[in-house]
Amino acid sequence: MSTFIKFLLRLCRGPISNDISFDDMSRFLKSIGCSMRKKSGGSHRHFKHPDYEKTITLMENTAIRRYQINDVRELLEHLDMCPEEEE
Repeated sequence: MSTFIKFLLRLCRGPISNDISFDDMSRFLKSIGCSMRKKSGGSHRHFKHPDYEKTITLMENTAIRRYQINDVRELLEHLDMCPEEEE
């Protein structure tokens, strides 16, 4: 199973620990088509997907917080990328 699929499954199926780094999440968001806007100064980075109206904001140099993971989950559900739950 590829690293991408493992990461996707980890995000789609909870619960998630707070050990996801900014670099890992940034790489994942870029791989699904998000673009990053770098704000001048500060540590906040904004990710936007062309098919999703909301912007996902992550803080560089910190672990990803639970509410940010929930924002990414909402994006994945909107794009219908989360696999169906197995019974």
